[in-house]
Amino acid sequence: MNKLSRLSLPALIVATLAGTAPLQAAADEAVAATAAAAACGPARITRLQQRLLDKADQGAPELVRFIHRTRMIYQLDVYQVANSLDGWRAASRCTTAAAGGGASS
Repeated sequence: MNKLSRLSLPALIVATLAGTAPLQAAADEAVAATAAAAACGPARITRLQQRLLDKADQGAPELVRFIHRTRMIYQLDVYQVANSLDGWRAASRCTTAAAGGGASS
């Protein structure tokens, strides 16, 4: 939820009469979010890729165990997953930033 939508009508009127600093801050935040989403491009990660990232965060043995346990379902290879993790992490950060899950004030 952006800052502009959290302002009430009286607050908007006061902000307009007092100056545009709150409105400008909200506009700047919206522009920054749009720029971040545009910089990321159309990259999105699947639920499986997110699960693999979660397992990788738990450590290499847990990731390898998951890949071996589910290899007949997902046709995964440890080497391919290991080479793809960095790209998935970048796409995950972009998806999180575009959804507004980044740091907020």
